Amino acid sequence: AVLRRLSHLESKFSSQIARAQQEAERLRESTLTWAVALAKDAAMAEFSFIMKGMSEVLQSQLRRMDHLEAQWREAEPLHWSKVPVPDCDTTSIQGRLCQGEVPVRDFQTSGLQGRLCQVEELLERCCQHEEALGSELLQLARRLLEVELVRDAASQSAAKDVGGGHGEQEANLEAMLSSMQLKIDVLQQ
Repeated sequence: AVLRRLSHLESKFSSQIARAQQEAERLRESTLTWAVALAKDAAMAEFSFIMKGMSEVLQSQLRRMDHLEAQWREAEPLHWSKVPVPDCDTTSIQGRLCQGEVPVRDFQTSGLQGRLCQVEELLERCCQHEEALGSELLQLARRLLEVELVRDAASQSAAKDVGGGHGEQEANLEAMLSSMQLKIDVLQQ
């Protein structure tokens, strides 16, 4: 009877030890999962903060460019009135005018033609600059939208997914950040 009791107590203790080990394993796994989730949340919060800062910087750069473009458009009419007529056209015609070779009307027409050529060249350069600026702004706006979408997707996936794959998202975000920084540096120059 004592042996039976001892074997019964032994089986009872072994089942309690097994339950305690299972509970300890579950607690260890949940603690590990919690630590990983906490690290991911901290990294995502940091990236979210960085992306928000980059977004604000980009928006301020866009506002600055809009302001500069508005100033340029306001100053453009003043520039037209200050552009001088090239000396080479007027001097050769003036010399011939003094000698009586060219009538006064031809002198005025050739001066206007020279001025018209200057205006057309300047207009063409301005149009090319404006097209390039517009395309760069569109590219920056698209990149900003992509970055914001990636940031939102990353924060959503971090909330849903507690497992691996975070390193790839970090690399993608870092690549996007460096690309945006380069474009902002180019625009500042």
